Amino acid sequence: VTGFVDKNVAANKAVQFTGFTIAGADVGNYSLISGSAASTANITAKNLTVSGLTAANKVYDGNTTATTNVSEAVYTGLVSGDILNVAATGLFANDSVGSSKTVTLSSSYSGGDVGNYNITDQASATADITPAALSVTANNDSKTYDGSAYSGGNDVTYSGFVNAEDTSVLSGTLVYSGTSQGAISPGVYDISVSGLTAGNYTLVFNDGVLSILVDASIQGGILSSVLPSILSTQYSVNGTQGPPSLDLSEAWTHDVGPGKGTASLDSSLLGRLIIDRTGYRKNEQESI
Repeated sequence: VTGFVDKNVAANKAVQFTGFTIAGADVGNYSLISGSAASTANITAKNLTVSGLTAANKVYDGNTTATTNVSEAVYTGLVSGDILNVAATGLFANDSVGSSKTVTLSSSYSGGDVGNYNITDQASATADITPAALSVTANNDSKTYDGSAYSGGNDVTYSGFVNAEDTSVLSGTLVYSGTSQGAISPGVYDISVSGLTAGNYTLVFNDGVLSILVDASIQGGILSSVLPSILSTQYSVNGTQGPPSLDLSEAWTHDVGPGKGTASLDSSLLGRLIIDRTGYRKNEQESI
């Protein structure tokens, strides 16, 4: 019987021989003095190959760090019963969006039997970096009706830049569109935006709102000069049909209500006049 003192790799390890016996036709002529002996020998490391490590896909975050998974690691060459575990970190070659990108793995090992193996690491894995969402929202804007057409917008607000990035990573030119472009009459209109791109972002464009307001300034009970042009010709006081034109220099002191008096605006406008005992005042963005 022979045996090393332990199973671990080393040079010139002691080997113990025991249980010697003698046999043969002349065995009776000899006497066995010792039943054991000793020598030395080497135990060399066994080759082992690691595979099965993976890297997780991620959303663009501006860095090259990859998340690895070692739970499915395969140890080809591991002796049954030996204890050996792998841990790994990973780095993408760059931080840009792409599919099946190479992730370089750096592995380390633990366990009581690590020293008994020549380990061949798994060098790499592959994973995707997908675009991050970037919201581009048109800022709301407003103006007082002045008869001129609206054009452009009020800039935009961004939400979703990562790793301290900013508009310098964007390409293209911001374009304004929607019902706001060319709008003249009082009302509410969409401010739409488009035209920008970014390689590492998926841009989501959101509309803003343009409000064109009616200026119904009160000056001693007389409406400003802009409102007569938008009053309709249908006008009555105390239920009596009025003339096509209204003398605005004459203050109206009647209550509004059935049989009292009404005023209407052109249907394209959303302004509202509220008439009380002292004259005229404005409440914006409602229909009369």
